Amino acid sequence: MKVSQPRALDCSLLVMHPICAPNVYSSDGALEFEEEGALVLPNQKLFKDAMVKALSEIIAARKDPHIAVESRLRVQPNEASEFPATHVVRLIGSGVTQANVAIYRAAAQCILSDLVPQRSLGELDSVDLLGEADVELIREVGKSVSARFANKSITQGFVVRFGLEDLNGVAVQGVMPELVLEEHVDEAIEGVGLPLAFDVQKTTVVIWMSEAANDGCKSGRIGKIEASCHDLDFLRTLARAYSNRNMVSFKALQQRGARHKKPVITLMELDEVAANEPEKFQLE
Repeated sequence: MKVSQPRALDCSLLVMHPICAPNVYSSDGALEFEEEGALVLPNQKLFKDAMVKALSEIIAARKDPHIAVESRLRVQPNEASEFPATHVVRLIGSGVTQANVAIYRAAAQCILSDLVPQRSLGELDSVDLLGEADVELIREVGKSVSARFANKSITQGFVVRFGLEDLNGVAVQGVMPELVLEEHVDEAIEGVGLPLAFDVQKTTVVIWMSEAANDGCKSGRIGKIEASCHDLDFLRTLARAYSNRNMVSFKALQQRGARHKKPVITLMELDEVAANEPEKFQLE
């Protein structure tokens, strides 16, 4: 009788790679790349180093024994992999448990949510693992990461995934928030519309809203909406709807920075809706 081996614990906290896949060639069983810059972007390395430092400080403050953070450049000799080279940040040590991995992944999500204003990052179930004291500590330590990227324009973006099995990821690209940025919500925008365009490089989408779900609010408007979208799964959904000539239902948040008059719209939820059945979809 064959006894199955226990599955190895995935201790990875962050997996990072450029948004655009590199050109990869197979030669005698080895993977060859045109240039090193296609594997690791300067801002990707900067973010990796800043996160390793921040997470190490959190571990020290929490006094977790026998746990540390390390980073590696991981290359998978698999031609089927779109991104064979990735930066991996993971926990190491004899005392690492699944609970530790979940907590520090949540800490990494919390730090990234301040850098990339995507509400879904702060609403992940794993964030519930953190107590108020933990969140306060993480946000304080995470300020060092935000400071490294404050007002920085990232033209060559990179993707951050939380663990090896996370297939969606968050795109870090565009102009990063100011170091001190107090935002207030102007309005929530909900509705059904037709996808007009999307730009993976700039992480933006354009939707023509034809039906508003919250007619009682000032966001019950009709017309073109351009929104920031850092969720790669949303971009895939929008691309599929565009190809199928279907509509999309969405929720977005319009915010205004403390020093800027121009409002910023961030996409929070997105689903494909059949073009002939938009009235059957009801936002809750």
